[in-house]
Amino acid sequence: MEKSTAKESKSLSEADVEKLFHTKRLPRLPWSLLLVLYAPFGLFLTFLRICMSLQVILLLVICPAGSVKRFMLRVFFGVLGIVVITDSFHRKSSQTKIYVSNRVSLLDHVVFYLALDCITVSSGGVAAPLLHFFFPHRRLASRSPDDLEIEAKKMPEFDESRSTETVVPFAIQPEPLPTNGSHSLFQFSDWPCRLATDVQPIALTARRPFGIKLTTVYSSQWWDLFWTLFVPTTVFRVKLLAPMERREGEDGGQLSQRVQESLREELKLQESQVTMDNVTAWLKASRKGRTPGVSPTPRPRAVTTTTTTSQTPATPPPSSREPTGLDRMVDQVSAVLPQVPHTTIRKDLLRTQSVDATIANFLEGVVTYDPIPSPPAKPAPKPLPPPSYITSTPPTFKSSSLRPRKYYSPAMEAMHRQLSLEERKRELVQKARQSYIEKHGLNVSG
Repeated sequence: MEKSTAKESKSLSEADVEKLFHTKRLPRLPWSLLLVLYAPFGLFLTFLRICMSLQVILLLVICPAGSVKRFMLRVFFGVLGIVVITDSFHRKSSQTKIYVSNRVSLLDHVVFYLALDCITVSSGGVAAPLLHFFFPHRRLASRSPDDLEIEAKKMPEFDESRSTETVVPFAIQPEPLPTNGSHSLFQFSDWPCRLATDVQPIALTARRPFGIKLTTVYSSQWWDLFWTLFVPTTVFRVKLLAPMERREGEDGGQLSQRVQESLREELKLQESQVTMDNVTAWLKASRKGRTPGVSPTPRPRAVTTTTTTSQTPATPPPSSREPTGLDRMVDQVSAVLPQVPHTTIRKDLLRTQSVDATIANFLEGVVTYDPIPSPPAKPAPKPLPPPSYITSTPPTFKSSSLRPRKYYSPAMEAMHRQLSLEERKRELVQKARQSYIEKHGLNVSG
């Protein structure tokens, strides 16, 4: 019973990861037929928008920052097919320094700038947004939440001594990758909620005609930009939710959970605990064409207890409670560490349930083992003495035995046979004539 429950939880976690992203961009019938008919016009529209985007870049570089520039950019981006709609269900708070939002595309930073006039921030473990150097964007080099908090507070725009009227808010997306926005959210990182005592959630949604997806888990930034210019329009909707203040005795992690819950209820999504470690494991397995094995919790750290294996025990019977795919995980670890016995690998995998953690335990010496002795090397075979008929001096031959033979083609040989036959015939006729003359005593002159 427990074994079946573990299998169901594992399959559910794999389904959660798969439903978090789009794996195919193009729609099914009948939208695909309409897309084929639209394709010539879409390609022409893409070319026209690429030419017009040069004017947008000039406007970004030359025009000073301000509401006039944002209005003009909003018009230009509307021509490029990017429409931003702001739904101010709750007005923007003047005290708010941090906006926390979900992630739907690689152009979210453009949407935030056009809608809210804020500075977007991304961490070192996340890919930089597309064309981020043309917009107010800060990219942090750190990866861990503690380092990100320290580095973010060192930014000049985050100076707490500045008045609230001159404070430029930050828009931060705690999710590492864009999701499809139809199933669930990533488990939020809590470092954005550590930066301030109050944050304001923002629910971000987007839609396109023909059922074309904004992004896929395997697509690149430039393909996403191409499809943005190809479709007639991409509508982004920015909805401001009620600001949230940190309660008494509440830390950043608890505030982050409340923000995530608020966004999940607004977007009508399911609850999920999927992390980037789960997605990384799923992507590696799916690219190799195997069924991905994903656990609903982050990858376990190296175990601090030391296990000593004195001898190789027998392989456990198949009836023991082992997770599905354990043999495959044992083969993966054995391919990296062939000197470790399979039973030792299996025992550690039953505890960690992670190939990476088991390999780290062996490499760091956390789990000790008796290495499998390598087979003794076979001695190289001694060279055999040369045969008796092989001597160091080359053989000598008589000159008569080296006479070249004449070679005739079949036609030449037939000609020679004919000539020899004619000569014998003449000789026989000549002998018969001579004997006839001598027998009869004839005197023949000439």
